[in-house]
Amino acid sequence: MSNSKNPYSNFDLKQKIKAVVYTILLFNFGYYIWLDFSVAQHTLFEGSNLGERFRAFTTTIDLSAWIILIAVYELETYALSDEAFTKNKILLLNFIKFFCVLGIAHTPYAYYINLMEILSAVEIQGVNDLCQLVGMEKSYAFNINYTEITADTCKNLSNASQFFYSDPRTALIVQDATGLDIETHLASVDLVESIAWILIIFAIEINVRLQDKNQASGTIFSIVKYTKVISYTILWSFCGYWIYWGHYMFAWDESMWIAGFFAIEMNLSEWRKEIRSEAQVG
Repeated sequence: MSNSKNPYSNFDLKQKIKAVVYTILLFNFGYYIWLDFSVAQHTLFEGSNLGERFRAFTTTIDLSAWIILIAVYELETYALSDEAFTKNKILLLNFIKFFCVLGIAHTPYAYYINLMEILSAVEIQGVNDLCQLVGMEKSYAFNINYTEITADTCKNLSNASQFFYSDPRTALIVQDATGLDIETHLASVDLVESIAWILIIFAIEINVRLQDKNQASGTIFSIVKYTKVISYTILWSFCGYWIYWGHYMFAWDESMWIAGFFAIEMNLSEWRKEIRSEAQVG
């Protein structure tokens, strides 16, 4: 938190970088809302239950919570002065964070369910050509790209002779063995990635609570630091993974979220310097 009544009065390079990163994250958020709706056209049907509909919009739910959460941490770690932290405001911020974490916690659950469905994929008996599925309202998926199987598309989607439903319950999504293998790897990365981000949330929350008590060092700080280093390293490696599979937007978005939380880390670092300076003066 800041000792200044208007911490943004000195709009230096750090603040400009934060403003750019936060703006990019908002634009990326809009893109993922559109992407969720696009994919849902292939994965949902009239009989889809509530859980399936929530899972179809996992990214939208997840990013909504992240946008609000990073805004709250910006308030806690930089924007609000010490005097602004009344009991009611602290309760309100904690209440908002609690519901954000609930939304974010839904993500690894949804990714786990998705991974289990993929691992439970069933072979489509008697089908050795996608054109046999024309008119059955099925979609072919490969590397997270979905295409409706029609008379115009069926010949160009896959040369395989063996196909699977990667969503056995609804039987809407068709994949060949290669596509199913890629989908399994990508779903596994999604799950690990979501867990790494949750570890970062808990680590930052511990930082905030300790620094609220004017603590800026110690064993817990060291554990939190290494937890974040490992988690951020995993996330950076996944950026490379997304690039390898041609998902440049995913890699870009991942890097921007890491940059967004590096901004929060900068706020925490400045706050620790203030605590240490006040301790030396005292």
